[in-house]
Amino acid sequence: MDAEVRSATILETVYLENRGNKFVIHVLPEEVQFAPVYAMTLLDFNKDGNMDVLVAGNQSSIRIRMGVIDANFGQLLQGDGKGNFSYVPQGKSGFSITGDTRSLQTITTKDGEYVLIGTNNVGINSYKLK
Repeated sequence: MDAEVRSATILETVYLENRGNKFVIHVLPEEVQFAPVYAMTLLDFNKDGNMDVLVAGNQSSIRIRMGVIDANFGQLLQGDGKGNFSYVPQGKSGFSITGDTRSLQTITTKDGEYVLIGTNNVGINSYKLK
């Protein structure tokens, strides 16, 4: 039986910019690299007209073999409108997400804009954006 050999060449968390005929890889800021990222959502957090990104993740299911990887408390990345993102500290952003986050979604209701956070073994939590 022949085994298929695969390799990974990029281990950072990145986003791909679609330039029509090709994708350009952009590595996200260093703070995003501290733990696995499983969820991202776009929002305009500071209402400057540029899209910002909220990321979250973590991995605790491997705790017996390798320990938990839980340094991701949700990171807000402020966009400059040119494809560059910078980390916004949690004290400034107000986001503090714990657990193994697997989904993030922004929604708008008549009461305002929210981020819904899906976390393993917890359910769904929400943040109301100001």
